[in-house]
Amino acid sequence: MNSDSRRLLAAGLPAAVSWRDRLRRLPQRAAVWASLPLVIAIPDAVMIKKLEQEDLEALHKAADDGLILDDLLLPLLANVAALLLLVLVLRLVLRFLPEKVAFGVGAAFIILAAVVPAALGYLWWIAPLWVLTVLLFTVTGWAHLLAWTSLRAVREIPESLTRSLFYLPLLLVAFLFFFFNSNLWQLAQAWNINQALMVAFVLWAIGGVVCTATVTQHVREALADVDEAQPLPVRLNVRWNAASVHLAQASIFGLVVFACFLGFGLLAVPPATIGTWTGVPAVLIKLGPLSVSGALVKVSWVLGGFASLYMATTAAGDRERREEHLGPVMAEITGALQTSGGQAGERNDPHPVR
Repeated sequence: MNSDSRRLLAAGLPAAVSWRDRLRRLPQRAAVWASLPLVIAIPDAVMIKKLEQEDLEALHKAADDGLILDDLLLPLLANVAALLLLVLVLRLVLRFLPEKVAFGVGAAFIILAAVVPAALGYLWWIAPLWVLTVLLFTVTGWAHLLAWTSLRAVREIPESLTRSLFYLPLLLVAFLFFFFNSNLWQLAQAWNINQALMVAFVLWAIGGVVCTATVTQHVREALADVDEAQPLPVRLNVRWNAASVHLAQASIFGLVVFACFLGFGLLAVPPATIGTWTGVPAVLIKLGPLSVSGALVKVSWVLGGFASLYMATTAAGDRERREEHLGPVMAEITGALQTSGGQAGERNDPHPVR
């Protein structure tokens, strides 16, 4: 893979990379994610042995019926750690092996991932469908794009936390009315965990729509400075990048608000008060010395989702704030497009103008 392709991939632009470069080393690139059905089988078997059916049902109904998580936390964390370790080791091995050997090892893992789960009792079509999906996502560039989005969201955390210091105090004061409103707590008590998550998700999803609409004009202006005739896949790729970064910023802010109200609620709202507001005794989720009300978790979820929507909408009508959110990522993307485009032009023109 040439330097231009690497630069475009580093900027999250697989749509601008040629199909030939995308097809090279396909088994190595797809093997890590395609092998997930294979590597999940071991932790899954351990989980089934460690946890009884009653424990799994209690975990699902945690916020409604109460749950002591101490006995479940260790096996859950151990299984997740084992899964991540296996994936990480496979990725490192494929990266440092010689290309031909890595090609064969990657292909072998893909084949085993499609065949072995069915032999262990899974439905025969689940693993092959997953493997086929991963291969399609890899060759079209979506796998790299999703990985880039995830890494970029992690990179946005420090900046988003710093930016939260400007939004947070005023927003928390504005939200205190809702937080201490008994009607919201009664609604939270009436919701089950899935309904509460759905309410928070709908608020977050509306913020996602706002983020997408916000970046449209911003991306159009940025691409006009690079090349007005960029192919449609590249334009859509850039819009995805900008919208995903903007949504990550809003989501991180929502998580900060969720954590703030959860911590504040533990200090300021006793279980007896929750029982008075809701009309029923507070149901607690216990983890070590902490006892957290299920209603408190649901209320904090909803306020966190609303906070994400708030941040998305404030940037929609403010050009300066929009540049603050989207300026760095757009500078990175347009810089990669300009550099690769300029170098490509020099290669194609035998007598470039100096």
